[in-house]
Amino acid sequence: MGGGVKLNLMKKFSFRLDRLLNYRKFLEKQAQKNLFNAKNEALKREKALEGLIQTRIETDKRCRDEGAKGMDVPWYRIYQSFLEKSDHDVETARSRLQKGEARVKAKVAILEKKSVRKKTIEVLKDKQYKKHLHQLGKEEQKAMDELAVMGRKRKP
Repeated sequence: MGGGVKLNLMKKFSFRLDRLLNYRKFLEKQAQKNLFNAKNEALKREKALEGLIQTRIETDKRCRDEGAKGMDVPWYRIYQSFLEKSDHDVETARSRLQKGEARVKAKVAILEKKSVRKKTIEVLKDKQYKKHLHQLGKEEQKAMDELAVMGRKRKP
């Protein structure tokens, strides 16, 4: 029962770029969070704009109703000043919304870039893992062949 072929078939797979892959996964998650925050901010800006537009519409209607009943000039001027301020606020909110939407687009582009960089390393890891499995298969076959040859030599 002498020594012979030592079977060490399952060599552990190690990927030299695992740290880089983990870092790129971290960067991708960070980019996802940044995109989520940018989308939430854009949504808040959109709701704020809708609220300003609704207030503007309601105030304009109220001004017309009061005007139909016979409104004082000072009250009319107050309404007109408020409506002008509302128009300015709506335009400012639209501008902020456009900036927010542009920020979302930028964050989407960043996320796509981070995802591609991570995926590149993942594909490399998969290829190396398949190569590792193939090499293990070859080593296993070689060991089995050696065992078969040794078994034949023992038979009289």
